[in-house]
Amino acid sequence: METGRNPGQKDDLDGVEDVKQEFRGLLGSTRKFLSELLDIRKNTDKDSTKEAIIADIPFKGHTAWILVCSIFIASVGLNANSTAVVIGAMLISPLMGPILGIGLSLAVNDIDTLRRALRNFTVMVVLSVLTAYLFFEFFPLRDESSELLARTKPDIRDVLIAFFGGLALVIARAKKGTVASVIFGVAIATALMPPLCTVGFGLAIGNFSFAAGAMYLFIINTIFIGLATFLVLKLLRFPMVRYANSARRRFIGRVASLVALLVMIPAGITFYNVFQESRFMNQANDLIHKTIGIYQFKDRGRYMENLTEIEYNPDGVSTIELVTMGDESIPENVIDTWRTQMRSYSKLENTELKILQGGQDDSEQKFNYVNELYEAKKAELLSKDERIRLLEQELSELSTFAKKQIPFNDISAEARTHYDNLEKLSFSYVIRTDFKSMDTIPVFEVKWKEGARVDQTSAESKKLNDWLKVRLKDPKVEVKSWQD
Repeated sequence: METGRNPGQKDDLDGVEDVKQEFRGLLGSTRKFLSELLDIRKNTDKDSTKEAIIADIPFKGHTAWILVCSIFIASVGLNANSTAVVIGAMLISPLMGPILGIGLSLAVNDIDTLRRALRNFTVMVVLSVLTAYLFFEFFPLRDESSELLARTKPDIRDVLIAFFGGLALVIARAKKGTVASVIFGVAIATALMPPLCTVGFGLAIGNFSFAAGAMYLFIINTIFIGLATFLVLKLLRFPMVRYANSARRRFIGRVASLVALLVMIPAGITFYNVFQESRFMNQANDLIHKTIGIYQFKDRGRYMENLTEIEYNPDGVSTIELVTMGDESIPENVIDTWRTQMRSYSKLENTELKILQGGQDDSEQKFNYVNELYEAKKAELLSKDERIRLLEQELSELSTFAKKQIPFNDISAEARTHYDNLEKLSFSYVIRTDFKSMDTIPVFEVKWKEGARVDQTSAESKKLNDWLKVRLKDPKVEVKSWQD
């Protein structure tokens, strides 16, 4: 006996098949839409792109003078802290040519073009740095502006800007009818010229850490622009250079592949190192925000945010150094809690948290520390106005702090009560050195009333000195006779 299929079940199966067919059609339409939207091969002019890139490689004649002039303009803009002038210099700079040439030659196995690109790249770098060095060496104004300082320490954002800027540039170059606005935009975004100017500035003032940081940023930009060029041209399947000798063709191919690999390895390492440092800085700032940033001082203590030091050491112990001032100390158990909280951050496990605090017995040490720290951080300040503002702020803080350490009004009132012959009393700090060490001495000068016996004033001076040492808990206090 044959069992028939239920008509309802058949309708359900037909409905499922219809849904599947519609879904497949939707996927196909979406795939086709995205393919047409993102495909750049159809509108690529390979021959014109290759000719244009190779034509931009040489640095001689007009191009060399344009480079020198643009370097001078950029140096003036950086020195004057003028973003508009720096942007203008980047627009006329021909720095991008040899870098694109390196990426192209590696992508198509063109060893002759690679040699020319590397030679011109070297000329470009030397000429740019030399021009910037001469400018800053002989120009009388050499302020460390924010535009200069911004080019001394690259981070993860610089890597991403260089890579995606390089992608945009090569894609625009490959398009039929090159998009000039894209080329100008990439020249501004990747900012190849300002780091080279900053290298010259660092050499001119003898600050080699400036020069090294700026050169590191330039190398990052160069590597990732070249890498983006290589990847895009490989994706677009630019034709490989053919050599009549098959052995030479294989050799050139291997050399190009090896050079490309050698470029990719430092690019990957650089990206990883910069990414790790960026994570460390973010977690360190987050820790500070959630600990001392919200700590409530009960008295007159204060967290000096502008003196915070964060040092990243990938091969050792990193440090986070925080500074407080005033006569209130943060309890040790609170600091221990912060250190425990710090261990919860993955990148702060090998980090040392230092809290430098003020107090009644360390005014001299704190004064010297702030002086040294200000000198050390002076190079990192954004402008002369910022330096003046910070110096005035710290001077005001130290003046208030010094007044609290020596309660002169109370001391003078008590001394007048105990010593009838006392006519005038003054106080000051004296910095004294034996050329081996330096010390700060609190000195009181006294003037006794006319007619007082010498033996009496001498005895009272000694008694006053002993009383001040006990009163101020400082054995270094000295009492001297008033000098009119």
